[in-house]
Amino acid sequence: MLCVSCAPATDNETTLRLVRIDPDRGPLYLNQPIRFLFDDVVDPLSVTSDTVRIVDAAGLAVPGKRLVRQYYVEFVPHVPTRFSLDDGSFQPGARYRAEVASYPLANAVRGLRGKLLRESITRSWKAVDPDALPAGKSLALMPSSLPEPLFLLDDPRPAADGSYLDLAFNRPVYPPSVLPSGFQLRRVGRRVPIALRSVEVLPASDPTVGGRVVRLVPAAPLERGHTHELVFTESGPRDYRLGPLLRVSKALLERLRRRGAVDPRGHRLIVVQFPVGHGRESAPVDEVFAECRAAANPDALRLPEDIEGVLQWGPDGLRLPALPFDGFKSMGVLQPGPFLRLKEGAFAEIRPRHSVSMPARTWDFDRFVVPKGTQVHVMLDAQRTLTIRVAGRFEVAGELVFRVTGGAGSPRELPGSSGIRTGDARVVWKGIAGRVEFEVGGICRLTGRIVRRDTASDQETGRVPGFLLARGPFIGGFATCPLQPWLRAPAAVESRSEPTVKLLGVWGAASDWMDVRSVVQWGGIEDWHPEPGLPRPRVLVQGREAHGDVTAWVPPRSLPAMAKLAELRFAVLVRGAPANGKLLLRELRIR
Repeated sequence: MLCVSCAPATDNETTLRLVRIDPDRGPLYLNQPIRFLFDDVVDPLSVTSDTVRIVDAAGLAVPGKRLVRQYYVEFVPHVPTRFSLDDGSFQPGARYRAEVASYPLANAVRGLRGKLLRESITRSWKAVDPDALPAGKSLALMPSSLPEPLFLLDDPRPAADGSYLDLAFNRPVYPPSVLPSGFQLRRVGRRVPIALRSVEVLPASDPTVGGRVVRLVPAAPLERGHTHELVFTESGPRDYRLGPLLRVSKALLERLRRRGAVDPRGHRLIVVQFPVGHGRESAPVDEVFAECRAAANPDALRLPEDIEGVLQWGPDGLRLPALPFDGFKSMGVLQPGPFLRLKEGAFAEIRPRHSVSMPARTWDFDRFVVPKGTQVHVMLDAQRTLTIRVAGRFEVAGELVFRVTGGAGSPRELPGSSGIRTGDARVVWKGIAGRVEFEVGGICRLTGRIVRRDTASDQETGRVPGFLLARGPFIGGFATCPLQPWLRAPAAVESRSEPTVKLLGVWGAASDWMDVRSVVQWGGIEDWHPEPGLPRPRVLVQGREAHGDVTAWVPPRSLPAMAKLAELRFAVLVRGAPANGKLLLRELRIR
């Protein structure tokens, strides 16, 4: 007789669960994204304007963009640019509610492997009302975490007929800070200032990105053929932190000096001179590189080189990663032979013909790779914690075994800790005996086998050996990885004059697709100059033809030789750089 037993699927195998919502409660900034974190990878096709809804008090859906990044679903609102801050998705002082479709609805949000969201999810918030906040503390818009101050990015751009003047800044400008009293405009040689009819922040091409361009409209057109002067007063524009305009960009300052148009009056008084109607006018289209994404799977980008990690991106531009690895003492690249045993205080051949004495407590590597067909055994003392920091890629295609000597433990949250609420994985997993703490700055590609084994019994225990703090993209093995994965966006870390972490390999990012019809004329990419000591990035362009085919990545100046295109996107690659968080690129300019 043949007996067949079919065990029913467990609830964990069929149910998608919500881990947290950020923000969970409290006030909502007028530009603040709402993020939903689930316990499994979410199917992007199940996330629509009908299944993830943000509605106002009347039940009407508010506009915004929905993004799916593995375990995260994010609603990104439109950012206000009017002085009154009432033209964005969230209105000052209004109430909003999130509604996420769940089973038994046919269009319920589901996991990529078919798990269904069964719990009903609702949350409510009240948007910040700047008029109800104390004077001088009316932060209605969520500020950037980057420490860079607000500065004028480029020459003022007058219209060909002098009817308006555009000012481009390095970061979004706080709309209520843009007042006529913040600017004094006059023709050089004349004392009487030119009256301004209006000043405003122009919306960005992407409504979910704050406006970085301020437009001044004079009461009468600026006189063509004459040089004009613009003075920023102490009541001039401010950023979302309410930080004042402090300077102009280094490139603009150098151009002004060459023209003899620099006035060194005061620290807070910035004076810029510019011509009106001189030479041929052009109509530039600025593609702001703030739309670079840290791709969930960089392999899908099909870049010409393997990517070690992703560059940081944000509303201010593209930056090198900033890794908070204090006292980083790299042993180089770990890429072993068929078998390797790693133990504190013992010698190990971490790569062919290169042996090192493994230090106590903390191991630092530029790259940690376990190739297919390779076994790496890491010996753990049950009474100690081993920290492994990897600046670049953490890749396991073979077998990574954690062997624990003496004692056993299981994950538990310490009494009174707030790890689950704050997302601090180090707090959550401090209860593990003989744990390992991985922190990885580059890509985590875990397609092999990772196990914990008790040394005395030589049996796999199934217990969690520790946690993995992934600062970059996570590819494969997330749901089944015994190392508890914890994704966290790279924090903004202040630059050191001599960073201790040197990034090896190629780091990159890619932009969203851009409609070619919005480009007036392709004329290449304007040169930019990185700060001293930084490598010069390489820019590549990829085209998508009208019938859907995707062309290869090529240098920008090769683009005219390509076929007729419907869309473009950019990639920026950097090889061998310090992990200092410095700005690499603010925008790509297509003329």
